[in-house]
Amino acid sequence: MTLFARHFKGPIARGTVRTSVVLGLRLVVQAGTLLIVARMLGPGAFGVFAGVAALAVLLAQNPLSAVSPRLLRKLMGESFLSGKQK
Repeated sequence: MTLFARHFKGPIARGTVRTSVVLGLRLVVQAGTLLIVARMLGPGAFGVFAGVAALAVLLAQNPLSAVSPRLLRKLMGESFLSGKQK
């Protein structure tokens, strides 16, 4: 019986190990991509790239930031944007 099979018998444990491996690989790929992009762009252009990436992360925190007020009114009702109670 291998070390892995002995300690990680359950499906949750195996799933946790698989997820950890995938996230580790994703980290390595993202770090490698970042290094390649930084070398290709140079300091000035990489600064712009980093700024745009940071802005994208900030905007992604609020999923309603890209939704128009008209659509919000339709989905949530008129009182949602006007602040009036029904």
